[in-house]
Amino acid sequence: MENKIHIVAFACPVPADYGGIIDVFAKIKTLHFLGVKIYLHYFDAFEKEVSSMIPYCEQIYFYRRKPLWQSVFSLLPVIVHSRRSNKLLKRLGQDAYPILMEGMHCSYYICHPAIRHKIKVIRAHNVEHEYYYGLYKSETNWAKKFFFYLESLKLKRYESKRFGGIFIAPVSIEDEVFFKNIYGANHVRIAPSLHLFEACTPPVLIADFVLYHGNLSVIENSQAAEFLIKKVLPTTNCRLLIAGKNPTPHLINLCTTEGIELIVNPSDELLSQLICTAKANLLYTHQPTGIKLKLLHVLLKNKSIITNDLMLKGTKFENKITAYNTPNEMQNALFLLSQNQLKSCDKAAVDEVLNTHYNNKKNGGIILEMLLTEIQKNY
Repeated sequence: MENKIHIVAFACPVPADYGGIIDVFAKIKTLHFLGVKIYLHYFDAFEKEVSSMIPYCEQIYFYRRKPLWQSVFSLLPVIVHSRRSNKLLKRLGQDAYPILMEGMHCSYYICHPAIRHKIKVIRAHNVEHEYYYGLYKSETNWAKKFFFYLESLKLKRYESKRFGGIFIAPVSIEDEVFFKNIYGANHVRIAPSLHLFEACTPPVLIADFVLYHGNLSVIENSQAAEFLIKKVLPTTNCRLLIAGKNPTPHLINLCTTEGIELIVNPSDELLSQLICTAKANLLYTHQPTGIKLKLLHVLLKNKSIITNDLMLKGTKFENKITAYNTPNEMQNALFLLSQNQLKSCDKAAVDEVLNTHYNNKKNGGIILEMLLTEIQKNY
């Protein structure tokens, strides 16, 4: 018997160039490898080029996301209310295949009678209300700040509801605890983030720079880069490179003023090369939500890492990688690095976690088992 499923994605899975969408694309590839026939549905602002997805999917359907003004006054979160389509509902309801909903974003029809009979799994990439509250605290633009705060309140109400007959598949230990308190242990199973990263051969020559990378259009990452430039770097002799997608004008100006080399929208190949050859990778966050996939990217390619405890929270790396939480601690780590005396992690222990906890085949299998289980029919 063939296994067939619907996947509803919050955005087009390609290009897979940021956290949550990397997990989506990696999951599609892994489930295809496991023999699953996939019917992919995705929301976006406009239809994308998806030829690279065709080998992994039976059908690919696009739905235009509703504009903000149609959703901002709804009691539902905007990220949910804006992802609705009668065509999607009709397609989901015309067969008995289980449904994987990528994020709370894609759960608008979770209780609709047309799909009530179907097995449904929500892939929780974050506890979304915590993520949006973090964006609210970070944002300086008053209009965006108000939007993020209102969205966090709506999401807290929405995520605290117990939808009947579904499974939740969170990515982190912290998120697993949150959802088990709502749905119970039998309906929540952790399946750590899937990824597209591969280990690289250790370079013959290590470069003379330290690297910070991320999606620089996200305020959390932009502020992390600013923190490193203003609070950590001034008393060191380190050469810092910053690389990432769509940096904000403020960050561009700051890098220009401070003489920091900024690599805008690097290719996947260039970014991997920078991560692999950097003397160390700086990873910093002030928002401990979900799993930061760039942490996995760095650990697979270059285990010389300087990071803080919030980046490691809920990852199983907490006791295997040294955390540097203050500017002074990070400066001391950079000094040790300059003396070739930095030992930032237990490499063997890190590799064990990567090979077991972050094993794509294993974690894809967990999600597939949740989609095919019969337990929900007796819910």
